Amino acid sequence: MAGKRDVSRDIAQAKRVFAELGGQILARPELAGLLARFRRQIEATNRLFGEMDVAADCAACCDREKGPCCFDGAQGWYDLRLLLINLLLGVQVPDRPELVDDCWFNSPTGCKLLAKDSICLNFFCPDIQARLNDAELLALRQQVGRELLACLDLETALLPWLRARGVSWI
Repeated sequence: MAGKRDVSRDIAQAKRVFAELGGQILARPELAGLLARFRRQIEATNRLFGEMDVAADCAACCDREKGPCCFDGAQGWYDLRLLLINLLLGVQVPDRPELVDDCWFNSPTGCKLLAKDSICLNFFCPDIQARLNDAELLALRQQVGRELLACLDLETALLPWLRARGVSWI
């Protein structure tokens, strides 16, 4: 794919920042609390995706036709901030893709990341939209919104803290 952003530099930078500052971040009660709140929202989203079989639909689609969402290049949506947050959540962020022609973070069992880009959370393919009723889609979108707001709250506190220590995510 032409113009595809190389995420390997961002992964390396996130791992360096985590090694240098991760302990300090996790030791700060306000940041640890926001991280815990974000984790609870991620778990609620994942639970709802599982109850509505959305996760299974996504895995089947990616296995069947490489899907319109987890394509090679989608990893370019991830930068230092989300990669670092994944590391803070205990995710082993991969240095290279596991699957050929897929997003670096996709695996045979789904996404390896906990903290996901909003596009990854908000995209419901036509098959999912046709299978779920309006109330189910609304419930999914509302929970995704709660997760994204929890991420925003964490970023609002974390990014200035990082900036004060000379860390740039742009």
